[in-house]
Amino acid sequence: MTFESFQKIVDSIPTLKEIKLQGIGEPFLNPDIFRMIDYAKQLGIKVNIYTNASLFGDDELLQRLCNSHIDLLRISLDAGTEGTYERIRKGANYDKVINNIRRITYNNRTIGCIELWTLLMDSNYLELPHIIDIAFHSDIRTINLQLILNTFSYKKEIRNIIECQQFSFSEKLISNILKSMEYAKSNFIDLKLAYSKAYSTNNKCHWSFDKAFISVEGNVVPCCTIADPEVINFGNALFQSFESIWYGEKYISFRQRILNNELIKPCMHCYSEVHKKIISKLDKAIIEK
Repeated sequence: MTFESFQKIVDSIPTLKEIKLQGIGEPFLNPDIFRMIDYAKQLGIKVNIYTNASLFGDDELLQRLCNSHIDLLRISLDAGTEGTYERIRKGANYDKVINNIRRITYNNRTIGCIELWTLLMDSNYLELPHIIDIAFHSDIRTINLQLILNTFSYKKEIRNIIECQQFSFSEKLISNILKSMEYAKSNFIDLKLAYSKAYSTNNKCHWSFDKAFISVEGNVVPCCTIADPEVINFGNALFQSFESIWYGEKYISFRQRILNNELIKPCMHCYSEVHKKIISKLDKAIIEK
């Protein structure tokens, strides 16, 4: 997305409170990213960003980040050892990323909060203690564990690859998470379970009522889980007023389907009974612990 497109969209939503500058990809590849951040901050808008931290060996980029006044920076770290990390993130360099994380935290002057974000998989959950050690030595005090992974089951070209990365529920998994929580606590680190994308008929998805995902082309779609205007598209914020889209017939109809539990296929994964059972068992184990 260009800065001009970003500015046009932001200016069309005067009630905007918070932006997550994130799509499916690395946001700091965008040459206009810091202009976008500066513009949003000038308007008093909270700015959150996720990054894989692979680019910050560049001193100029590092300094711009550390002086950007971002409110929340979450760094994706999906393993605690070189072999596992580089198997999960093809083409990445583990040592460079770990060094970049430490460079960010050491040089930070204005970022409000820096956290790690780890996607839990069969291939990495035994490495949680290593990830905790990395956080500790990088002066990061929060690690988010995402338990639920969107498989993009409605997009067959990537579904099978992603499904292979999911974790299988086991007592060993629960035991490891509980032990890791105790280890994190002893190091003054908050290891949190992120229950995103785990909705139910009694806990309906809130996205279409208070948030929107806007693609680089300006298309407005329900959320970051779908993130695809070819699946569903409510309108284009570069050619229509956002207000007309937000209160438009398509959006209203979609919200009504959420309320009536008449979900479109891409939404069904977030309401998975399997996910609810996993979360319920984890919650129970944590409470008993």
